[in-house]
Amino acid sequence: MRTFTCLLLFVIGGEQLTPAQNQAQSDLKKLTLEELMDVNVNAVSRKEEPLGPTPAAVTVITAEDIRRSGVTSIPEALRLVPGVQVARINASSWAISARGFNTQVSNKMLVQIDGRTVYSPIFGGVFWELQDLVLDDIARIEVVRGPGATLWGTNAVNGIVNIVTKSAHQTKSTTIILSGGGADDLGLASFRTGGALTRDTSYRVAGKYFYRDDMVLPNGSDSKDSSRFGRTRFRIDSTQGANEWTLEGDVFRGFEGLLGRPDAKLLGGDVLARWSRKISNDSSIQIQASYDRLLQRETFNSDIRQRMANVDLQHQFAVGRHNVIWGGGYRWQGDTNFPMPLIRLVPAKRAYPLETAFIHDEISLSQNRLKLEIGSKFERNDFTGFEMQPSIRTSWAIHPDEFIWGAVSRAVRTPTRFDTDTEVTFPGVRLLGNPNFKSEAVVAFESGYRSRIARRLSMDVATFFNIYDNLRNTEPRGAPEVFMFFNNLNAKTYGGELSASYDVLDRLRITANYSYLGKHLRLEPGHFDIFGTQLEGNDAKHSFQVRGSADLPHRVEIDSAVRFVSRLPLPSIPGYFEFDSRLAWLPDPRVELSIIGRNLLHAHHPEFNQPLPTPPEEVQRNVYGRVALRF
Repeated sequence: MRTFTCLLLFVIGGEQLTPAQNQAQSDLKKLTLEELMDVNVNAVSRKEEPLGPTPAAVTVITAEDIRRSGVTSIPEALRLVPGVQVARINASSWAISARGFNTQVSNKMLVQIDGRTVYSPIFGGVFWELQDLVLDDIARIEVVRGPGATLWGTNAVNGIVNIVTKSAHQTKSTTIILSGGGADDLGLASFRTGGALTRDTSYRVAGKYFYRDDMVLPNGSDSKDSSRFGRTRFRIDSTQGANEWTLEGDVFRGFEGLLGRPDAKLLGGDVLARWSRKISNDSSIQIQASYDRLLQRETFNSDIRQRMANVDLQHQFAVGRHNVIWGGGYRWQGDTNFPMPLIRLVPAKRAYPLETAFIHDEISLSQNRLKLEIGSKFERNDFTGFEMQPSIRTSWAIHPDEFIWGAVSRAVRTPTRFDTDTEVTFPGVRLLGNPNFKSEAVVAFESGYRSRIARRLSMDVATFFNIYDNLRNTEPRGAPEVFMFFNNLNAKTYGGELSASYDVLDRLRITANYSYLGKHLRLEPGHFDIFGTQLEGNDAKHSFQVRGSADLPHRVEIDSAVRFVSRLPLPSIPGYFEFDSRLAWLPDPRVELSIIGRNLLHAHHPEFNQPLPTPPEEVQRNVYGRVALRF
């Protein structure tokens, strides 16, 4: 019931390895804790920089994390990150957010794949089932908790998920992965092959198909919401001297089961082209363009065709102590909506462009031990006009492997068609968008500490205090049966995340994390919300996870995780413990055989529920097998 809710409520051993397997050797499990501090990320400053001194709360999920966890989708992989709440709604839909405000369409977190923004310009959130990549193609997932709007703009309010796929130069091999047999993953197959077109140019083609079974209702009966989805993807990379080119794209088609109704149909694709040039050791330039198209049809609810085109430019140069990145972009967004019995958007067809510019200066002080970053994003949108999103960040290297950092930022979530143009009609009730809807805004205060405490122990601590204004509420407008969206809700959130990693032995690593979230919502005097503020997320106050990864004799791997999520307040979902485990045998560097168990502590239990008079769908205990061939 995804669109309805959005609109109504809102391998590995001593043998000779292939090139692809040599690439896999640079994974997390093979890195020392000291080397982990030097893993590069680019989601914070739009350029690659070591993780250690980065002045933000960042977690990197590596390709090896994904392989060793046994997950079959990106949302499952995001469960590894502290401060990110991941809850499954039904067989195809997820609620995912950082630091609160978690809903099915969480509109305060920006998601990117290879620099291409992926979100619904109508609803503002991400439909995660559309981002179902071949997981073996992912190099890393960078997750920033906290605002990143100064460089990335709209929606980067509470966090950024930056998915970076491998270059075609890194995947000149063939991989086949088959899994299935469980209560959930009935069948999943992915295929990837690549090679060299010329000495300087490489290609990759890949495909993935999955068939996920129904979830269950509280009484154990099927919810009849199975989903089927197929995707084909390609990438070409070329490196010629100081110039690099990338061309990639994909097409997809899927059907999602909906509780009590026929399937929803999804059809679309995208293409991205990027050119970059290293002008000198201290200067580079990049131009990127992309185009996305999606058809989304749900019985009774929506029939939408949406299109989005982006062009972005960025230039980086260094002068003295200053390292400057500046740039700008233009995004054309448009959609056509065909009226349905319950829901329509007025006007039915609309284009809403977005113009952006940014500048960011990183200043090195005190013999490069102190770093100061200042900058701002400037945007002009079709709904509220001009928006400015500045930030200031600083980090200090107490020792080469010990850092403290702090930041103050402003970010906005600009209106969407959902906020301004919605018309939902039920017997005796009408819900309307507000053409004067304002941008939701946050001022965020953050601090953190990151250190390799001992040779085998590292720790990362982050804290935050956020002040939100102009959040969405719903109240009467004119006639008693007419309701409209307004900006009369404010909020404060506070909390933090703690994560640690300990190499007990060379072949045994333990990682643990804990997150706390406090949240207070307040309506302006004289106003109320007919949904009781439920539309602004259903968030757990406490969560923690402990994971262990061990390499045993005879090429056997075992990975297990215990995770806990406290109760969700409204609608109420009980807190729960869960246990996931993976046992794998690699008889040959090219072959991986594994059995994976997820949600092993319960036959079935709920993780999330919409504020609707329907029972929550529940995830089941799931045990499935996997065969991976890499050659």
